[in-house]
Amino acid sequence: MTEAETLQDENQRLQARLAELEAAAHEGAQENLRLQARIEELGARDYTVDPPLTQSDALRETPPPPALRDVKIDLPPEFDGKVAEYAAFIGYCEFYFDNKPSMFLDNDKNKVSLVISRLCGRAATWAHALRRTEPNNPIFHSWPLFYAELNSLYEDTYYMEQMRREYDALEQKGSARTFAAEFKALATILHKGKDDKIYDFKRKLKFNVKTGLTIATITDFDSLIAKAIELDQALFEDAKARKKTEQSQKPGPSSSAPPPPQPRNNSSSSHQGPRNRPPQNTLSSQNPSSSPLGPCPHLTAEEKNRREALHLCRFCGSNEHFKKDCPDLHVKLKREHNKGPSRYLTPVSTSNVNAPITSSVTVSHIISPSSSLGKFNPQGQ
Repeated sequence: MTEAETLQDENQRLQARLAELEAAAHEGAQENLRLQARIEELGARDYTVDPPLTQSDALRETPPPPALRDVKIDLPPEFDGKVAEYAAFIGYCEFYFDNKPSMFLDNDKNKVSLVISRLCGRAATWAHALRRTEPNNPIFHSWPLFYAELNSLYEDTYYMEQMRREYDALEQKGSARTFAAEFKALATILHKGKDDKIYDFKRKLKFNVKTGLTIATITDFDSLIAKAIELDQALFEDAKARKKTEQSQKPGPSSSAPPPPQPRNNSSSSHQGPRNRPPQNTLSSQNPSSSPLGPCPHLTAEEKNRREALHLCRFCGSNEHFKKDCPDLHVKLKREHNKGPSRYLTPVSTSNVNAPITSSVTVSHIISPSSSLGKFNPQGQ
């Protein structure tokens, strides 16, 4: 390309650029005319400008803040210096300050004075002794300083460790509602995070409640508690209904039930015991002192007289036989005979009728032939 052609092309580009600039200048002139017309239109209107407000006018027009109202609550309990009660005492004091703003809002001296007035015992002795010895101590005019001094004296340094142990040992043993209340209180004291609370709460639930929550995806702690309480209540109602159904299906007592087994008698077949004996409504069957199977209890004199007057057996109380024919007495004698000789020898077993009498013997009783069997008469009568 020759130099002339190059200059010709450059001239064409400059002409095109000049045309663009002229067009832009024309548009700017048009916009300027529109703005001037708008200014003239606005200037033609009559505006009244209010004078600026003074400071007194601004204060007069500003509404006053609402008056703070006190809540009617009881005074904090007295504190005698027990470390275990300090946390509850100081917490109630701060709660009292918040609900009495007219007296304690931004007034540290009133707060300190109230706390000192609720001290008793050793705690009151410390506060009043410090006030007498150091009346200008700054802790009496600053609630943060007085609060820090109380903490240094009565704060339980083992409290957080105890709360941590209770938190670790806590598990659901009753209802989920009671467990959730205890868990939230301990988790708040220990400043547990959201993820830790959700994980620990699920881990400490009962197995059936924990299993029911595995199918639900819950990321909010409050929603987890509500779902666990709802599921625990549903499981409780289901178990209660199942138990009631099982109790209603159990057969009740009826007349067709078999009679209870009768006690067995160890007497020989030649005698009629209670099992072979027909049922009878005698006085002996109602007497609690008669027991055919066990050892015969010691009879009182009135019982002996009653049996003799009614011609009853003096051993078992039956009216079917006398003592000499009593099968229970025979069973007892046979059982004693099978046991062998007694460990402690009786006078009968130690006596020997065939041995010669080497010493004088005094006879106090003899058996009278004319008397009835088993009756003894004193000698000489």
